[in-house]
Amino acid sequence: MESDRFYRRMLKIAKDPRQGDEKLEQINEAFRGSLPDDLPDDMIQDLFWGCADALELSAISDRDQLHNASTALTMVVELFWEEFGSTEGELPGAIWETIRDCVNDFALDLDESLLNYVMKEVVDQGKI
Repeated sequence: MESDRFYRRMLKIAKDPRQGDEKLEQINEAFRGSLPDDLPDDMIQDLFWGCADALELSAISDRDQLHNASTALTMVVELFWEEFGSTEGELPGAIWETIRDCVNDFALDLDESLLNYVMKEVVDQGKI
């Protein structure tokens, strides 16, 4: 599963001594590389930065905080691979809103099956 690979990469990033913008760029690169290739690049960037803001990634200062953020980002990766629910936990409402907005903005560029899957999960979370 791509989400497992992403999570393992996040564990490595957590051990890396880099901080601030360098760490944020590592996370961004891992996130981009873990999502399906057919997602629009602009959508991936909007999705990442919306999640980064919701999780306050730029302010994370310890491994426990990064672990929690890693879990949430892994859940987002799972969602776009249509494997949502493999990782235990709940996504913050702000992330669901980011997902909803990104999918709405790029709906015409998405595979219909993926669009239906993601929007069903968004609706199930009460974000529409």
